[in-house]
Amino acid sequence: MKLKKLTSLVLSGAMVLGMAFFAPSKADEVSKSYFDDMKSIATWSKDDSKVDLNLKLDLTALGDAYKEFSTNYNLKLNSTMDTDANIGKLNAKFSSSVTDSLGIPEVTLFFDKNDLYVNKDVFNLFMYSSGYNKTTNKDFVKMSFDKAFANAMGVDTDFYKEILEQNASKEISEKMYNYLSKIDLGIDFGLVKNGNTYKINWNSDKIVDVTNAYVKFIFKNPDFFLKMYKEVFGIDIIAEMKKTDSTMTEAKFKKSLNDALVEWTKEVEPMLPKVKKIIAGSSITLEENFGKEEYTQKFNFKLAVDLARVSEVFEGEKYTKPMVISATLSSNAVSKKMDKLDLTLPTNVESFDIAKFIKEEEARIQADIKKMEEEEKKLAEQGPVYDEEKPYKVTVTPATNELRVYYKGEEIAPALKLETKIVKGVLYIPTQMMEDEILMKVLDTAESYVPFKATMEKNGYKVSWDNKTKTSTAILNK
Repeated sequence: MKLKKLTSLVLSGAMVLGMAFFAPSKADEVSKSYFDDMKSIATWSKDDSKVDLNLKLDLTALGDAYKEFSTNYNLKLNSTMDTDANIGKLNAKFSSSVTDSLGIPEVTLFFDKNDLYVNKDVFNLFMYSSGYNKTTNKDFVKMSFDKAFANAMGVDTDFYKEILEQNASKEISEKMYNYLSKIDLGIDFGLVKNGNTYKINWNSDKIVDVTNAYVKFIFKNPDFFLKMYKEVFGIDIIAEMKKTDSTMTEAKFKKSLNDALVEWTKEVEPMLPKVKKIIAGSSITLEENFGKEEYTQKFNFKLAVDLARVSEVFEGEKYTKPMVISATLSSNAVSKKMDKLDLTLPTNVESFDIAKFIKEEEARIQADIKKMEEEEKKLAEQGPVYDEEKPYKVTVTPATNELRVYYKGEEIAPALKLETKIVKGVLYIPTQMMEDEILMKVLDTAESYVPFKATMEKNGYKVSWDNKTKTSTAILNK
């Protein structure tokens, strides 16, 4: 499956599942009004949005070891979008007392239909954590999605552009909402409308019931989703599945969903009353207001899990008292329709061809490996050189980076520190250390590292490896 199609499936699937789960999926006047309001917001071509996400963990029931993690994790997202021009800006800032010491940088991204701009701190951190010796002093790095990059990723050259256009398409949004409005789970969502404000308030029982109804709807209605993906996103799910499973047919796909429905009804559904006890105290509240030029959302999802109930249900232990841990995700969002946006792309930028860079890095690594292999071959061709002053035993322990040298039974103290390398299972040590501390001779090599075993063997030593102590030992042949 090409990445373009795979990404479209993942993005659209996540979007549909998320929206359908919290949307009032019951064919009545209130839900129809709700989706009409959603479609009106989707027609905005310019908007400015702010989202304040907060995750609060309460793990105190697990003991003092988890006390420091029982705190708030906050993410602030600010975005400015012009979907007609396919240009936008996203800023994200994460904070938490647990992770503040890690120095997680603030993220700022700009994008248009061709390029992505990443702020300096994020780019430098990414390259460092990926093991690349590359940094920038410019404010932003422009990462172009050119043909080389697209081909390297297994997609066509219009991948990035098509993803942006798909997410910005008002036509796609309207088609999607039309499909979602047709979903009827046969359960009262408890949606309340007051003017332009819609509210949902679910307890733990309602969360389980809605989840069960939605899962069963998916399993029972394969035609609905096959048609929706094809007509809304232009994706033939069966054709895409055939690329990884040549035996896939529509009948086989439908049978797999029916088998899943039978398994769910037989194995999972009977457990749901117990699940309700386990997550008692959980809740979801959602409040959305649709104005002509402003949309607001307040969302709160608390998941409480009684670990004592879990032990009772799955391990047969006697229930004595609750042992509850919880995670509460809250969100406050506001999006404003804009007639005009002050949105310009960065100018203090460094262009970065990621495909070319990775290709050059791979070539450099292969060249280094080739040099080491050639050096090992060269040393293997040299005859042994004996010297009365040479140590009778030498040990190298890579795990601790320690070198020990013995003369006439006496170890040189203290142990010497050295930086070792292991390439394709071969232990390498610094050339200078081999010359100055072990062999007391200049080696015929320009490399900064030499293979320990091959070098010692060609200089009159027998080398062995102790897997228990993880140590390589060289003993001078008599």
